[in-house]
Amino acid sequence: MLALVYDPALRLTFKLQAGEGLIFDNQRVFHGRTEFSPEEPTRSVLTSPVDLEEFYSNIRLLRTSLEEGASPITYGQGMLG
Repeated sequence: MLALVYDPALRLTFKLQAGEGLIFDNQRVFHGRTEFSPEEPTRSVLTSPVDLEEFYSNIRLLRTSLEEGASPITYGQGMLG
């Protein structure tokens, strides 16, 4: 099992810039942060739990308000389109 956790072929790394964020399903992704150097600017990690039903509802509402004539769509579990 640990071989999967540390397999570099399965790792995705994102270097976020100031003001950027990353959204992921915490129940489906094993995540962590890399080491940092004290010489680098400080960084902070902000978390915010989100109810998935509310999240998908807001996506549907936003889509119908932004796309003229858009019909409501149903998202399967873990699917965004």
